[in-house]
Amino acid sequence: MSSGIGSNTPRSSDDELEEGEIRDTPSPGDDRRVPDEPGKGETAHGDASSPDDREGCSGQVETGGSKPNTMSFDILTIAATASREEARRSQESSAAASSSSENPSALRERVRRSFFPGVATGDMIGGCEMVLLIEKPLDIVDVSPPARRLTLPKAQLLAKFLRKAEKEALKTRDENGAPTEMKVLLLGPSGETCHLGLIRLDLKSKGETVYHLVGQGWVDIVARNGLIKDQVIRLYSCRIASSLCFALVLP
Repeated sequence: MSSGIGSNTPRSSDDELEEGEIRDTPSPGDDRRVPDEPGKGETAHGDASSPDDREGCSGQVETGGSKPNTMSFDILTIAATASREEARRSQESSAAASSSSENPSALRERVRRSFFPGVATGDMIGGCEMVLLIEKPLDIVDVSPPARRLTLPKAQLLAKFLRKAEKEALKTRDENGAPTEMKVLLLGPSGETCHLGLIRLDLKSKGETVYHLVGQGWVDIVARNGLIKDQVIRLYSCRIASSLCFALVLP
């Protein structure tokens, strides 16, 4: 005789099945009682029907008469959740990294550490922030080695970056007729640094004013970063320890 654990009271075929049970309809004329199946959380013992005849409980493994090994959590679900969380963190990290070069405060600190490692942030003249000065496609004269200059048309500048005395000084020329040159610092896209000269040219024939960043340092930046004609660049400016600084960014 089978010794299943459960109620000994026979139930009609119309009784509602408990979770984990299988209805076994006896053949006509067979009045034998169908042994109750183990309920959820119960274990079959003795000569109960084989595991193939029973509906296993979720999260349990039956082995003979041993105590069921119940899983306390779904490992696959936990692994999938962890994978999604890791992907989210990686995406956020990538986004932060890509946006850091566009963050004016981060750029300002990069300039400060590159040129003035001993100068504290609080020593910046007037607390000047990094500002976007111009965004433009490079001209042929910007990337041609003989030119050795980055052109900054005054009409395209998005912010003021010179003090009054500096503006007046840049309007003058030396004894040889060459435009006065103001020393500035530039941080390149790859983290390279260089000293350049800032000059002003008043093109009377065109009725416009153009500033130029000139020097061998600009030629080196063009070569190192593979800058080409029509490539869009962004130039930021700020002042640190009264020195005018620039940072070149490739969008």
